[in-house]
Amino acid sequence: EASHIQRTAKLALSEDGTLEGDIDETSTGHPAGERRKELEGESDERQQEVVKAKIVAVYAQAEVTSIGAKNVDDPTQPLVVHYHVKIPGYAVRTAKRVLLQPLYFQRGTPPLFTAATRRFSISFPYAWKESDTISLKLPAGFSLEHAEKPEPMDFGKPGSYKYAIDNAGDNELSITRELIFGDHGAINFDQKVYPQLKGIFD
Repeated sequence: EASHIQRTAKLALSEDGTLEGDIDETSTGHPAGERRKELEGESDERQQEVVKAKIVAVYAQAEVTSIGAKNVDDPTQPLVVHYHVKIPGYAVRTAKRVLLQPLYFQRGTPPLFTAATRRFSISFPYAWKESDTISLKLPAGFSLEHAEKPEPMDFGKPGSYKYAIDNAGDNELSITRELIFGDHGAINFDQKVYPQLKGIFD
């Protein structure tokens, strides 16, 4: 809980697959410290450029506006980043359907572990928690079909993963995601458990 990444998105999807809405990202502890290194001491304009660059690196066609960052120079307070985004072609439109990946914050994230095997032990720098809440308004006349979602995962001592997607109203989805890792100080692992770790994060 002391190293918490908390993100919210209020988004709307158009019939042509364009996604648009407001994003708020709040972080504390180590994740906040890592992001502050990129922003502290910079002008407001430069901070906006840094925030925008991270989004465009994943969504090349993204239009990012209304960018703001709070508490950049105050490590005693949560770091808050806000922006408005418009992404043409986020979803793929077919003749009758729109194919959508609802987890906006995870799209484009590279694998944490890429090697098939490992020779040495694994040590994470710190324990952390991620909490995502997404409100997604679908185009008029569209409804959810064959939604797929993973079952909750219990990692045992290190933590857990939960993901839920529900109808929040007419043509609106409510998506929540929570990842806890490193609970009870479990951040160091023998190389023998590498296949299990890789499987969890894959």
